[in-house]
This record gives sequence, C-alpha cells and structure tokens, in this order.
Amino acid sequence: MEAHDKALAASSDPKKIATLVLGTRRDVTATRAGDKVIVTFKQGDNFTEAMMLRGFHMDAEKLIPRMFNQVKDAQAVEMRANAELSDLRGQTSNELVARLNISRANNERTNWPNILTDNIPRIVDDYWVHPVLKR
Repeated sequence: MEAHDKALAASSDPKKIATLVLGTRRDVTATRAGDKVIVTFKQGDNFTEAMMLRGFHMDAEKLIPRMFNQVKDAQAVEMRANAELSDLRGQTSNELVARLNISRANNERTNWPNILTDNIPRIVDDYWVHPVLKR
C-alpha cells in the first residue's frame, strides 16, 4: 500500500479525507454543521459543461462512501463544487455549480462500486446544478 493510500485509510479528519480523495489543487474545505460534513471544492474550470458535471458525479462516487466509512459520527454529507463562470460580456465570477446532499441511511443502501455515475442525481437525497451545466 503506498503512502497516499495509507494516509487516506488512517484518517478520520473530513478535510484530510476530502483533500486526499479530490486532490490538493482543488481548494478543498471541509466543515462540520452538527452531524453533517460539508465539503466545498473547486471543479476544474477548463472542462466543458458536460465534463464538469460528469467530474462532479465521479467525485461523489469516490468521496461519499469514503467519508461515511471513516467519519463515523457523520449522518449526512454535502458536496459543493465551485467553478469560474463567464457571462455573455466576458466577466468572470466564482460560482456554485453543483451541490448534493446524502444521508448515512441512503449511503448504506447504495452499493457504490456498482452504480452508474449518471444515476447520482437520483441516488442522493438532494441535488442541484447550475443552469449552465444543464445545457
């Protein structure tokens, strides 16, 4: 087992888990709100809209089960992806582009290794994407 995998397996710190799963270049934060873990990160801004959404689903598939397995007192996980968007006049701003919430009970009913990432919106308890990603 390499050092990255060992560090990931040994951690129960939400920020460390999220950073190790999502990568260090993603401006990852992880906070607690009661029994919920809220993970916020930068979604790659050099992707097309479809690639950004697919990437968010793939991140969810990797992060959600790991977070629940290692943060034993978490009863919910929220993921928030931000990206730089441009308006029609070329002005850019950092915006929330995707968000999901899933409960521990819902996570336990999900066989993560066998899901299709396209089903993530129907699997989680709450799901929202910015209209720009729906094009």
